Amino acid sequence: MTDATTHAATRPPPPPLIEARNLSRRAPGQGAWLFQGISLSLHEGDQLALRGPSGAGKSVILRALALLDACDQGDVLWQNAPIEAAAVPSYRQKVIYLQQRSAMLPGSVADNLRLPFAFAASAGKSYDEAQARSWFARLGRGDDFLTKNARDLSGGEAQLVALVRALQLAPQVLLLDEATSALDAQTAASFQQLVTTWAADRPSGLDHGLSLGRALIWVTHDEKQQVSLSNRVIKIVGGRIP
Repeated sequence: MTDATTHAATRPPPPPLIEARNLSRRAPGQGAWLFQGISLSLHEGDQLALRGPSGAGKSVILRALALLDACDQGDVLWQNAPIEAAAVPSYRQKVIYLQQRSAMLPGSVADNLRLPFAFAASAGKSYDEAQARSWFARLGRGDDFLTKNARDLSGGEAQLVALVRALQLAPQVLLLDEATSALDAQTAASFQQLVTTWAADRPSGLDHGLSLGRALIWVTHDEKQQVSLSNRVIKIVGGRIP
């Protein structure tokens, strides 16, 4: 056995990309808990499905993991470390939340794709129109789609733009909240295939010695989608993980 092989064999496993510790949130305007004591870890390669009845707080949990919604109790860690306030914009490019109803700003589809690169957190990244065209082609949209007015998009088309807008930022984690709900079956299948291909791709190199592996969490009421797109299912029952 070579020294390199020995070193690889003894190297400790990478930390989870995201770890949630005892997340708890009260229902708005009520004293009752929406969910309580939610703890989970998301590792490289995980494709996790979050399952539970409507109103169980699944969307709020995803938004909490993206640091978009605060919880009453608990912590979210990134690769075993707390996330400092100054690092939140950068974190939100590594961990991107895609909601059911995707917001589009005035202008063309291309304008909406360029927008994230105007922010300081995107320093060092640039809009790649050829890559965007390639992704949209895989989603069944032609080159003219980039010039379409964002106000004229259907709900499903807005979901496609939101996905491409997220992928171009090279995130490590996608949090998908009913992100294909407005798509027809064929386009939803293309969306799922693109996300699955993205998740399986492991970019080369290291980020300050930390892994660049990818992972995702799906929230979907489509049971077939839950089975086909996840290698792990977490159930929310009575506001807790059993």
